[in-house]
Amino acid sequence: MKFTLGKREKGMLAAGLVLVLLVGVSLLAAFLHQDSRERPFVYDPAAAASPLEGLSICTEIAYDRPDAVAVSYPVTGNPEIDRELEAFVQQELERYEGAGAGQGDPSQREFNLSCEVTRFNETVASVSFSVSTDGPKGFRRQTGTYDLSTGASYALSDFFLPASDYRKRLSDYAIERLREDASRADWTLEQWQQLAGPQQIDRFALDGERIRLFFTDAQGEELQAEIPLRLLNSVSLFDFSQSETHSDKEADPPSVPADPPAAAAGQKKIAFLFCDGPYLETTGKILDTLKAHQARATFCPLGNRAAYHPELVKRMASQGHALCNHTDSHKKLDNLSPGELSAQLKRASLTLSNLTGTSPALLCPPYEAVGAKVKTLDGMQVVLPDLRPQDWRASDGRALADEILAGVYDGCIVQLHDRYPVTAEAVELLLEELPDQGYTLVTVPELLG
Repeated sequence: MKFTLGKREKGMLAAGLVLVLLVGVSLLAAFLHQDSRERPFVYDPAAAASPLEGLSICTEIAYDRPDAVAVSYPVTGNPEIDRELEAFVQQELERYEGAGAGQGDPSQREFNLSCEVTRFNETVASVSFSVSTDGPKGFRRQTGTYDLSTGASYALSDFFLPASDYRKRLSDYAIERLREDASRADWTLEQWQQLAGPQQIDRFALDGERIRLFFTDAQGEELQAEIPLRLLNSVSLFDFSQSETHSDKEADPPSVPADPPAAAAGQKKIAFLFCDGPYLETTGKILDTLKAHQARATFCPLGNRAAYHPELVKRMASQGHALCNHTDSHKKLDNLSPGELSAQLKRASLTLSNLTGTSPALLCPPYEAVGAKVKTLDGMQVVLPDLRPQDWRASDGRALADEILAGVYDGCIVQLHDRYPVTAEAVELLLEELPDQGYTLVTVPELLG
């Protein structure tokens, strides 16, 4: 028997075939497009290698308070971002002030806020704040990622496909890396999930080709996991197609310091110890003055500021000045755990050695917070000043110079801060007048012999 389709059945069959064809074409198009979809975040190796390019740093250190307060944060030049960063710093300061009002000996308290800037490309940058209150137990981490051109803030979700399982993948990779910590070998998978599960991923920083995730355990200890972004290619919006053609710029050779002139026999020797810099105008002026008088001094730059002013640090070394470790972010050493203390010193030394080719052999601890009997720390000789003129209060360079001239003596180490214009003015006056009193300015290593 011959079967014949009616008009209605023929229409339904045709519609079905068209639907199947459309679905097939859509699936094929999706398959072909999955690796060629728009990826708006294009990696720039040059920008990632120089994350501080075009940025500056603001540092505030309270010299006239009983407690130890030091704050450093980046200045991006984008008003919207800078307002947000300043508001965060002010909020943290107010939190610290409020928590400590009327409680305990203020000389035992400390507030330290520092930051690290990393980049994915020229415009996408992450800021990671470290906030410490009264030692390591009061540590907190805050992160933010921004578009430096538009001022927009990015959430983690902005870098990934919305319908993907990117949080689970990040969690899986993070736990895999965190479990390499031998001190937590007895942790169960459930404990790791509580620490670094998908819902615990909220603090992050883009650092070149990696994403850095931050977690805090029940005891307040921070753990970090670094994950290569290329592992997340199928669920992310990162584009690495241009990175293969990049050729790194050849690094500048380390500065070679000039031989310092020897002090004449019988002359009295003193050393200037410049702390908490460098600053573009004032440190540069001091270096110019020292060079004009063929004098040598000792500079104690903060590691986090030195990274923003590499040329000034190179000038210090090339002009024959001594460099001294003053920590990375002006933390009070006796408030730190052994691990954090070592990290503070190593970060500062690494920054200086990368710029000059030589690691500092001296350490000047902020707030002089080190035991009186401690002569060396982390392999560096501890240096403490003998004369501490309050240059942050000086009305002018003449008044500061007179204060130093009245208190200086043979073998004296004078602590100054190369952030103040009055200090630069005083140095110029002192270098003209000290020789008349029989003094020669030398570095601390020369002074100590």
